[in-house]
Amino acid sequence: MAAHQSCRTVTDVGLGDNPAGMAVAAMSVISSGMQQIFCRTMQQKHKLSSHELLANTAPAQVHLTLFRSHKS
Repeated sequence: MAAHQSCRTVTDVGLGDNPAGMAVAAMSVISSGMQQIFCRTMQQKHKLSSHELLANTAPAQVHLTLFRSHKS
């Protein structure tokens, strides 16, 4: 590890150290849970396996990612 970098462990960081970070972490957990629920709902609605759902949505996700990367 370079001299200017620091390594922190979970025990080094208290919960009150960064309220904005805690808010982002909480939103990440909530949004990923909602995404999983949405995917399961779509699987059941369209009677798809997880692999079929991924195969059907991957092309759109690639296009959106490429579109976003070109705008930056």
